[in-house]
Parts: sequence; structure tokens; C-alpha cells
Amino acid sequence: MTKYALHLIAVFLEATFAVTLTVLAVDAPEVSFRKAADLAARHQYDDDAYLVAVQGALPLYPVVAISTQEGHAVQSNLILNRQGMGFDAFRFRAPPDQPRMLLWSFAFPHGPAYHWYIVPATGRMTGFASALDLPSFQYDQCPWPPESLVTVQVLNTGFLDPGREYIIWFAIVIAFDALTTIPFARLRAQNKARRFAFIKMANIFINVGFNVFFLILCPLMVKHHILEGFISLFYRSSVGVGYIFIANLLASIVTLLLLLPEILDINLRIDVALLKRMLWYAFPLLIFGLAGIVNETMDRIFLKYLSPADIAMKQVGIYSACYKISIMMTIFIQAFKYAAEPFFFSQAKESNAKHLYAQVMKYFVIACSLIFLVIMLYMDIVKHFVDKDYYEGLKVVPILLLANMFIGMFYNLSIWYKLTNQTRYGAYISLFGAVLTLILNYALIPIIGYMGSAWATFICYFSMMVVSFIVGQKYYRVDYNVKAILGYLGLAVGLYLLHSLLRLPSFAWRISVGTVFMFIYLLVLFRFEMKNFQKLFK
Repeated sequence: MTKYALHLIAVFLEATFAVTLTVLAVDAPEVSFRKAADLAARHQYDDDAYLVAVQGALPLYPVVAISTQEGHAVQSNLILNRQGMGFDAFRFRAPPDQPRMLLWSFAFPHGPAYHWYIVPATGRMTGFASALDLPSFQYDQCPWPPESLVTVQVLNTGFLDPGREYIIWFAIVIAFDALTTIPFARLRAQNKARRFAFIKMANIFINVGFNVFFLILCPLMVKHHILEGFISLFYRSSVGVGYIFIANLLASIVTLLLLLPEILDINLRIDVALLKRMLWYAFPLLIFGLAGIVNETMDRIFLKYLSPADIAMKQVGIYSACYKISIMMTIFIQAFKYAAEPFFFSQAKESNAKHLYAQVMKYFVIACSLIFLVIMLYMDIVKHFVDKDYYEGLKVVPILLLANMFIGMFYNLSIWYKLTNQTRYGAYISLFGAVLTLILNYALIPIIGYMGSAWATFICYFSMMVVSFIVGQKYYRVDYNVKAILGYLGLAVGLYLLHSLLRLPSFAWRISVGTVFMFIYLLVLFRFEMKNFQKLFK
């Protein structure tokens, strides 16, 4: 069990780091907007600082159409400085037929507008586009009133950079990750948990180290003129958040190098008969994965396009911000999957395998129920992971937590079609879930907004779990302790609902009563599971 615990810890840390980056990114626009506003208020118009702040707030800016060969795109309803923060920004979509030059002209009837910025909606710029540095002059040959002051800006080919390097970096990272998948799987199959955990943790520390180096140390060293010539050989402030991707790339390269002994030890001789069996077994799992992507991502896409235009992005922002709280459950489930699957396969030929699978399912539900309770009973603390502007969406968190628990139970149940070589059923069930996701989002979002997305996810994952359980019992019967599973899950949900219905008046009361409820759950758990825990850890 210790070996699988090491697998679990390593993957848990890796997933936690990845989600931490996501958590930081969700609030970036608002934080960057305020940072840029603070700089404007202090009149510290430093190009590098402004570039990071303004580009970080990109989703808050309106998209402006570019000129085409057929004519000029005209936008007349933009209001400068609408936030009252001393600056404004526009973004554009870089034309697909690069390279080309873009010409922008803005007319200001009441004098020049200062501190507005043009930021590409896709890709980035190699420099900083500010109206402060651009010529303003009277332009008679224009449809605007003669007294208008027109600001003209030309973005030449060298200035525009549509971000192709990001695609290259991503492609290389994906390629390296693909190359390391088989060696990692082999380490898990060979029960080399220590080496597996060491390499996974090395990836984390290298990734974090390069992020700190590029995003914190390098800017500080440049600012204070420390080894500035040396730093300039590999550091460019205009790359900005791109260094997050570069750090990921460097960590992937080091991981690949660490796995070279396992890679070189692989026999490259192709066994055609085995390859056919592998493809027959694995192709349905590919369909399963693609359908799973639909289930995980389509809710936000539907939310954007099915919500009223004036609130669509707000709905997406609230839902996405609160969704990340439920990712705490996803981290555990992802780590569990990595550690549990090789364990399930290694135990398949044992006489007590089915009993063991039933026990694992029960303890999995207990662990998820504890995560659910900790998050919901201490929501007054957990909610600070998101900005207070998003608190109105916290009502989706319990729905999404339970939904993620159901998909985790589905992953537990999936062992039946993997052990019986009937992976096509996994594809069927996942496609059923994808269709259900599409239908429910389409039906519910126009009625109840982002709550429709949450309920669609809940119903989809619950349905997939139930279908997998019913079909699985026909082909590979496992006597799961359904009574205990429903009991522990029901108790957790019941305690949360009671805590919510009490409507306690203060933070201290809510935390105190939540702690009492948590103690009650643990008391019940130890009352009925103490002997099993003692056997498990002998």
C-alpha cells in the first residue's frame, strides 16, 4: 500500500500545482486592472509594468474590428476611460494572413485621449502600444467634425506578433508528455513508486523554480541593474506570462531526460498481433477521452453563447471562478486515478479482487464526502480563493462537488469494462454523457443561467455513474456496499443542508457549528469503520 500511496502523493502534488496556476489565472483580469489603475493614479507609466498589467486585464476590454480590403471598420460607441481609472484599452484579433501592417485612427472631439492601449485579443505584441507615443494631428479628409483631433497609429509587421511561439511551445510540451506517458506507466506497472514519485516531484519543483526565476527574480534583477547584461541574453519582459509556458516546457524537457533510462530500455520491435489487440482495446478509450472533454468544457462554451449578450461574459466569469473551488475534489480524483488503476490491474487475478474493489469504492466515497464537508462547512474560509465579486456564484459549488464525486465513482466502476476487454462500453457511456451534456446545457442555460450548467454537469455525471453500475453488474458483478456508500454520502449532504438551513448569523457561529458537524461525521465514521481501518493499516 505504501507504493501506491507514493503514487497518490506525487500525482496529487502535480495536480495541485497545475490547478494553482489555474486559480491564479482566473482572477488575473481584475487584479491586473486594479494594478494598472494604481499605476495610472501614481503617474508611473512604466512600459514594462503597464504592459503586464494591461495585458493581464485583457478580457475586460472590448474587441475592435480591424480594417479590411473592402473598407474600413468603424466603431463609434467606444467610451474612453469608462472605468474612471485614467486609462482604457481596446483589443483586436490579429488577421490570419500575417504579415501585414495595421493602421488605426481615432477621432476625439474634445481633445486628445491619453493612456489608451491597443492589445491583441489573440497572441501578443512584441512592444507596448500606447497613444502617449503616437502623433496626433488635425485630419481634414475624414468624416468626423473638423475640430476633432485624430490619433493615428501604425502597427507594422515587426511590431505584431500573433503568438505563434505559444503554439510551438504547447506542441513541444505535448510531444514530450506523450513520450513520457509509456515510461511512467511502466514505472507504475513495475511498482517503482519511489522513482515515479521522485520524477513527478522533480517536475513540480523545476516548474515552480523557473516560474519564480522568470516572473519574480529576473524583473527584480533588471529593475535594480543586477547582472543586467547577462539577464538580457535570455530574458525579455515583453514575453510576460509566456514564461509560465516556457517553465512548463523546460520542466517537461528535464522530465524526459530523467526518464531516458526507461525509454532506452524499451524494445522497439513491433509485434503486429499485439498492436492489433492494443488498438482494439484502446481505440474506444480514445473516444471515451474525447467525449470526456465535451463533458468538462462545453458548459462554459454554451454559457457564453446562450446567455444574454450583455451578461454572457459575466456569467462565464462567475461560473468559472466558482468552478475552481470544486477542482479541489478533482485534484484528489485525478491523483486517485493514477494510483488506483495499476493497483486494480495488479489485483485482478487475486481471489479476493472483487471484494477489494468494493472496499476501495467505499473508502473513495468516504474520502470524497470528507472533502465535500470540509469545503462546504468552511465555505467562509474557502470562498477567499475567489474574488468577492464572484461570491454570488458560490451556490454552484456543492452541485459541482457532488458532480465531481459521481464522475470519480464512475472511474472506480470503469474497472469492469477494462478487465473484461469490453472498453467499447466505456465509449458508449461517455458518448451518452456528452449528448446529455449538450442537451441539458442547451435547455437549461437560457432559463437559469450558470446554474443550468452546474445542474447539467451534475445530471450528466450521475447518469453515467448509474448506467455504468447497472451494466457493469451484468458483465462483472462486484458486491459494492451500496448501503454504506449511500449512508456516508447521505450523512455528508444532510449535515451540509442542515448547516445551510440554520442560517447562522456570524462567521464564528458558522465555523463553530461546522466544526461540530464535522466532528459528528468523523464520530460516525470511526464508530462503523474503526475495525476496517485497523485492518487496512496493519
